[in-house]
Amino acid sequence: MLLDSAANYRQIESGTPFTALKPTVGVNILDYVMFSGRKHLHTSFVLTAADDPGFRLTDALLIHVIELPKLAQRDTREAAASLAALSPLEKWVYFLRRRGDGTMTDDPILKQILDEEPDIRKAEERYRQFLADPQVRSRYRARDRWQRQQATRMVVAREEGRSEGIELGIGQGRAENARQNARRLKEKGVDRETIAYATGLSTEEIDAL
Repeated sequence: MLLDSAANYRQIESGTPFTALKPTVGVNILDYVMFSGRKHLHTSFVLTAADDPGFRLTDALLIHVIELPKLAQRDTREAAASLAALSPLEKWVYFLRRRGDGTMTDDPILKQILDEEPDIRKAEERYRQFLADPQVRSRYRARDRWQRQQATRMVVAREEGRSEGIELGIGQGRAENARQNARRLKEKGVDRETIAYATGLSTEEIDAL
């Protein structure tokens, strides 16, 4: 998100006065939690002094981060007996989550939002028009398939890493057990060739014990 914001900030060419520079606002909508230590689903970032966060360098660069899962974590379905419990941003987040995960069918809260919020209703209409295009629908499905494949690869990679870690731990445990047995045999005066044969350690390893 920093790279995208920085790229958008390069608006003016060489020799152009800085007064021509327009504010750059980045809005990042995440389907995962980035800041687990914060309960707020919306976090804004600006450039401030390191020793005085209240002192801003400029308002020309602003980055918004909206974490969609945090709305679900707050049990909004149960808490929102009426739309009065939802802020304007929360209504948009609610719509995006239900539209994104395909659970908007027969959702009374979402139906009420679409009935009472013209901007969100317009977004829903534009989205339906968007999906009505066969080429767009094909690209959407390809993107969804790619995301599922990426998620599967991540799970497989974690499982393989866990297995490798277990195998490494077992190997290290066996090596330590062999060293302990070699020490006991050395203490009993057994020659190193016999110890090497019994434990699988080299004579150099035995001498180093």
